[in-house]
Amino acid sequence: MGADKGKPLLASYRLDGDAFVFIAADPGEPRPTVFRTVPGLTLRTFARKRPSR
Repeated sequence: MGADKGKPLLASYRLDGDAFVFIAADPGEPRPTVFRTVPGLTLRTFARKRPSR
């Protein structure tokens, strides 16, 4: 979305309970292999609650 719309996004992700964590490389950078930020990487965490049954 935004200025990055349509560009490949090299990223890694993990699911940890209700949390979805991903780390993405800036354009032209290699796919990240560790979940830590350094210049050229963006780290995002999203937590979602599961619906009650």
